[in-house]
Amino acid sequence: MTAIVNQFFILHAPVIIAAAVITLHILGYLAEKYLSAGSSPAVWAGVAIIDAAFAYKCGQLVQTAFRDSLTQLNNRHYLAAAIGERLAKLKKSGADVSLLMIDIDNFKQINDSHGHGAGDAVLRQVAALLKANIRKDDFAIRWGGEEFLIVLAGLDRDNACRFADRLRAAVESSRFGVGADGLAAAVTISVGVASAPAGADLATLTDLADEALYKAKQTKNIVAAK
Repeated sequence: MTAIVNQFFILHAPVIIAAAVITLHILGYLAEKYLSAGSSPAVWAGVAIIDAAFAYKCGQLVQTAFRDSLTQLNNRHYLAAAIGERLAKLKKSGADVSLLMIDIDNFKQINDSHGHGAGDAVLRQVAALLKANIRKDDFAIRWGGEEFLIVLAGLDRDNACRFADRLRAAVESSRFGVGADGLAAAVTISVGVASAPAGADLATLTDLADEALYKAKQTKNIVAAK
């Protein structure tokens, strides 16, 4: 239940906080009106609007804490807050859960050859491609650096590996813009896959996916599984 509340709050933080502020102002106005005849609806309304706007901005900052500013994917803090709901649903249904740990191959060479701006552009484009190719109930996370994590709901190891290979092929067949002059670069990814029955410890699954990724990186542009 806590994870469900956390995820709902993160997704709707600006509206929730602003609505709470407005509700408090309405209650305050009604209390003052009941206790005295000197209340001013216009003053209360004006202050409520200003405070609600400030509260909405605070809610946006809350969302920012759970989002990677470069790729606009959610970050690992969001994963910790929101994943419990998905895992609970999967455990109840008896379905498996799979993690894909993804690393962009030879990313340092992109930065060294074209500059860090080009590297950032590749990160944004790869993130967009991953997000466009996952299902509605899956998570795509910027794990850090050039690494991404995808949580696949209800896929066993074999299906997760096939899913991962489709993502790998989609990246390999794409070309990524790395400069204002229209220069495009070929990019590949390595993917580590870990699967377990729902209810498995997320940290353990993450470690297994990381081990599988290390194996995949020995060859590069492949999918490996634990």
